[in-house]
Amino acid sequence: MLRSHVTPGDFDLIISSHGSTRPAATFGASVTPGNNTKGAWAQLLTATSDAAYGIMVNINSIAATATAKDAIIDIGIDPAGGTTYAVLLPDLLGSCASPYNVGGGVRYYFPVYVPAGATVAARASVNNATVGTARVNVSLFCRPRRPELLKFGHSVQALGITAGTSSGTTITAGTTAEGAWTSVGTLSNDAWWFQVGYGINDTTMTAAALHVDVAADNAGKRILIANSLVITTAAEQLSKLLPDNPVAQPAVASGTTIYARAQSSAAVDSANSVAVYAVT
Repeated sequence: MLRSHVTPGDFDLIISSHGSTRPAATFGASVTPGNNTKGAWAQLLTATSDAAYGIMVNINSIAATATAKDAIIDIGIDPAGGTTYAVLLPDLLGSCASPYNVGGGVRYYFPVYVPAGATVAARASVNNATVGTARVNVSLFCRPRRPELLKFGHSVQALGITAGTSSGTTITAGTTAEGAWTSVGTLSNDAWWFQVGYGINDTTMTAAALHVDVAADNAGKRILIANSLVITTAAEQLSKLLPDNPVAQPAVASGTTIYARAQSSAAVDSANSVAVYAVT
């Protein structure tokens, strides 16, 4: 049977953690990070009514003026009770995530399964002794219109994460030319859906647009996974508005090395990093 991933528009029910809440500069549940260690879990959704086959994550309001704040966020689920969480989406880069009303923060989408009755929560880590708070909200995509086409995963591998600094793999962005390809890591399982995270850990961030390319190595040839993924920065704030723009979804075999490169529209800020997330 032919099967493909299903886009968010192919579902009849969306369960949102904050869909009925008035939008604001800080939007979502307040999550208190640890300093380069994961803080406590904060609940986002409790006892969901339906099984979900996709999850959208928005991270916002980590940024602070004249402050470098690399950050990583886990999304966890507890099938019942909300007391013991298993990490579903590991180490999502939310470095200096912008306020919700300025750039919309950082977004990701993963076609992964969340069982009915689950409680969904988030926890975070930041690379700053003044940890502040993060805001996180999620949407679950349920009741697929075309279940015969539905493809979804049960786990996500994070490539390139440096937990000790709440960051990704160091990358040097280019300006007038693309930066060099940088190895992010190697897949431990076959993968078929990818997302990209980007971080900048700088106390003074330039107003800029960055394009990020991600590729899989195929016998020395680069097969593009992400082509010109858009990241925007200004005033120590970073935004990634669209979760998968424009990200190809090729099937990539276990053992494949994943690479990334970047190019900036302006002078490059210091301490750029990148991570790649693979659904398996």
